[in-house]
Amino acid sequence: ELAHASIMRLNEGSMGKLHDLMNMGIKYQIMSLKLPSQLLDVTCNHMDGIEDLLDGANEACKLVKSARSKVMAAYAPLSNIEWNQIRKVILTYFQDWKVKISTFLKLGIQSNN
Repeated sequence: ELAHASIMRLNEGSMGKLHDLMNMGIKYQIMSLKLPSQLLDVTCNHMDGIEDLLDGANEACKLVKSARSKVMAAYAPLSNIEWNQIRKVILTYFQDWKVKISTFLKLGIQSNN
C-alpha cells in the first residue's frame, strides 16, 4: 500500500516484483541472524523505518509507537527456544520463495541455481 501512496504508480507486474523483492529481503535478513532473538531487533528496525517514512504524521506515529510497545511487551521476555521456534515457522513460510534478485546475485548472496 505504501507504493500506492507514492506519486509513482506501479502496474500489477511491478507490484508483484516489489512484493517478491521485499519478501526475499526479509528472508535474507532472517537467514542472516546469528541469534533467533535478533528477530525482535529486525522487527523494531522495520517499525523505526515506518516511523521515518511517516515523517512526524502525529496520529500514525502514535499508532506505530503503540504497536512497537505491544511487540516489546509480548516478545521481549521470550526464551531462545521460543525465538528459535518463531524463526523456524517464518523460514518454513519462506522456504518455497526462490525468486532471483539481481542485487543478491551480483553480491554473491544468492546463486544462479
